[in-house]
Amino acid sequence: LDVEQMKASTLAAMAEAVEQASVVFILFSREYKESEACRTEGEYAYIQRKPIIPLKVQPNYRADGWLGALLGSKLYYETGDNPSEESFRVQLQEVKKELLSFAVAAGGDAPQSPNKDGLADAERRATAAERKVAELEAKLANAVADRDAKLEALEQRLVNKIDAATAAILAALKK
Repeated sequence: LDVEQMKASTLAAMAEAVEQASVVFILFSREYKESEACRTEGEYAYIQRKPIIPLKVQPNYRADGWLGALLGSKLYYETGDNPSEESFRVQLQEVKKELLSFAVAAGGDAPQSPNKDGLADAERRATAAERKVAELEAKLANAVADRDAKLEALEQRLVNKIDAATAAILAALKK
């Protein structure tokens, strides 16, 4: 939240959002640190004892002052200027692990097989989609073969007509 002149309704909305959050992500940079609205949000999340996951969005920035104190020695994730797809995937997996640890710490259960049912459903849908694609490919191949056969027959009829016309012209010229 980066609103320099927060009105009461905006402040109330920010407070409610923090209160309702299970986890607060802070995407920090020098601009975040210099924003009063962001400071209010960060400090309120801290006061509410919300788990905070910091994501550094400005390369070579080192949090100091109130933001440095808020983040303390927390592990933060760096997004960098242009993270590679692999780097992004690795960081995303780390964030997921951290979120899961917060859920377990809050009394939730860690899923035994996080995606077992979802994966089986996705596999069934993928198999059905592959079958449908195969059916469509077969229909397309049949349509192409049918079209090719019709074109070949048409070509043969044209050749026959041309041959007949040529023979008639040659016969007329011989007379």
